[in-house]
Amino acid sequence: MSAPSRDTKRHTWAEYQTWNDEHRWEIIAGTAYLMSPAPTWRHQGMLRQLLRQMEPFFQGKKCQIGFS
Repeated sequence: MSAPSRDTKRHTWAEYQTWNDEHRWEIIAGTAYLMSPAPTWRHQGMLRQLLRQMEPFFQGKKCQIGFS
């Protein structure tokens, strides 16, 4: 069973510190939100290789690879 993406009950930092690490949560204004899992090293390596291959194509063009 997957965890819900949002828990509408108000939580405190003290409560959060007692939760297990099965899922990654963040608390914003007392509301708990399920976070995406961290990317794996394999995923990051594949992304890096893809960007290296795409970069020469975009050089000198208006479209750029980047994040804002």
